[in-house]
Amino acid sequence: KPMLTLRIESQQGDLITLSPIGEHPREQRQYPRLFTPIHLVFAPILEHTLEQWMNREIHVQEDWHQPEPFMNFSVNGVGFEWTNPLEHNTKLMVAIYSNDTEFRGIARVVRCTLSEDAEQYSIALYFEALEPNGIEYLSELTLKLQDDLL
Repeated sequence: KPMLTLRIESQQGDLITLSPIGEHPREQRQYPRLFTPIHLVFAPILEHTLEQWMNREIHVQEDWHQPEPFMNFSVNGVGFEWTNPLEHNTKLMVAIYSNDTEFRGIARVVRCTLSEDAEQYSIALYFEALEPNGIEYLSELTLKLQDDLL
């Protein structure tokens, strides 16, 4: 369920009357957010291709989308700016690269909002599935960046 922003309408002693003034989606991330280069490509999942993608029967194509690599990330998702809108809840095939290693996953679009300057969209992807070595890579990257900040 969404989170609500509330306003105090009235207060008499210990009795407070509240009313909602805004509704916000719950935070999707269970891990710290950090900013760093994440080399990611994505493409929409075609019908019946989810298993083939995760089993490496489908290969990344030249025409797949590749956002600018400096992005907001956590172990269970990424956020970046993009030139075109992505439909909410669309599932995507994603590949994350570290040197010559490819980590595959399935992501769902959980946010697509037009930026204040109306030139780009703020996109957030939630990883519904990610290979175990991809989770390990992002976890280690998180720890390394946190250590560097200390």
